Amino acid sequence: GMTNGYPLSAVVGSNEVMQKVEDIFFSGTFGGETLSLAAASKIIGKYKKEQVIEHFSEVGAYLLEQLNQLIDNKKLSDIFWTSGHPSWSFLHIKEQEKYNTFEIKTFFLQEMFKRGILTLGSHNISFSHTKEIVDQLLDVYTEVLPMVKENIKNQTLLENIQGDVLQPLFTVR
Repeated sequence: GMTNGYPLSAVVGSNEVMQKVEDIFFSGTFGGETLSLAAASKIIGKYKKEQVIEHFSEVGAYLLEQLNQLIDNKKLSDIFWTSGHPSWSFLHIKEQEKYNTFEIKTFFLQEMFKRGILTLGSHNISFSHTKEIVDQLLDVYTEVLPMVKENIKNQTLLENIQGDVLQPLFTVR
């Protein structure tokens, strides 16, 4: 984040939007707290100097490009699709005729975890991520995504889940 862990929020927007702030009352609880402001100043300086945002976009675009190519090449688009900005993207799962998204995601996560990838299906790119690290993730995707399709096709998905199927955290009353 903009302070590397120190508490700070910012109200941002286009010039047109920010000019409207002059017409409203806006207040913050810790507006005079300077340590977080100093941290933000240093971090934003580092972001500019080391082109951090550009790195996020470059590495994230590489991930999305390669993942979409994998989905296309392995004919997985009936199950998986991606969305989002390169710096924060998502791998989505489509419900299938015999399996709902929770069942498919349970198997997917199980197999990713077995291979050392802790994920929930989102890609939050950090400055420490490199194309080599992304390639490690893509290697696991190359193994796991076709396994998901194969288990759906063979109707063996549920019997290969080792544990309970994920359940929705919230339900509509």
